[in-house]
Amino acid sequence: MKKQIYFAHGRPDYGSDREKDALAFIHQLYPDHSIINPSDKKIQRRAEKELSPFLPVLEYMKFFFEYIDQSEFLIFTVQKNGNIGRGTFEEIKYAFDCNKGVIYVKLPDYVELLQRRDIVEIHTREAKRDWRSHWAKVKNENE
Repeated sequence: MKKQIYFAHGRPDYGSDREKDALAFIHQLYPDHSIINPSDKKIQRRAEKELSPFLPVLEYMKFFFEYIDQSEFLIFTVQKNGNIGRGTFEEIKYAFDCNKGVIYVKLPDYVELLQRRDIVEIHTREAKRDWRSHWAKVKNENE
């Protein structure tokens, strides 16, 4: 069985050219790995079937954490505005908690293995169900 990579990225990029470009780049970097892509239709259908959209964020994310458990490491991209969205942020934190490698890919050709201290939370609200309530950035990204 091929080793697997979990590709964490924001929902706004699902099905987009940015997603396609990132997947092509990841395939180039790791041709001997298969990619677990949460925007995959099969995964999305399973999520829609098994999850309530009204679950608190962390309860909802546990579904995706199962896929991270199956992976060797996690690769992520940021959104167009440079932020890491709530779901991606939770996936990154979970991967760190599981001692998985976390790799940041910035297209067209930048790759960096990160440590927990390289991810900086920049915005938090009290609402536990608000996907917009938690943003983060890669440290020194815009400096």
